[in-house]
Amino acid sequence: MITYNLINRGYDLLDCYDDLFDVSPTDFLHTEYPYINLYEGEDEITVRAALPGMKSEELNIEIKNDLLTVEGEKKEDYSENNYLRQERTFGKFRKSIALPYAVDAGRINAELKDGILNIKLPKSEDAKPKKIEIR
Repeated sequence: MITYNLINRGYDLLDCYDDLFDVSPTDFLHTEYPYINLYEGEDEITVRAALPGMKSEELNIEIKNDLLTVEGEKKEDYSENNYLRQERTFGKFRKSIALPYAVDAGRINAELKDGILNIKLPKSEDAKPKKIEIR
């Protein structure tokens, strides 16, 4: 038999209240960096990430257990000058994306051009649809 405990329910409500005031208004607008689009083609997944000002040697891209991770560090570009306005953030970043299915790790291709990282992730043979013959 499950009983309803009004006191525990009150504590749950207080926890929600605390969580509401524990974040700043900008937290609601924040998106994890880098901004990523994920596309599915017939035989591959394409990942596009916006990484303005980054160089390929400043990035580390890894795939493990169908989890793609992009990490690096954005260096401050005008560190010796005082900012009049600063909207871009700097520092270390790490973003992981769960892939919808297995990919062929031996055929992955990554390219960074004009601040856009393109990663081509070919589907593994097991992930491709197979026609089943009816006997």
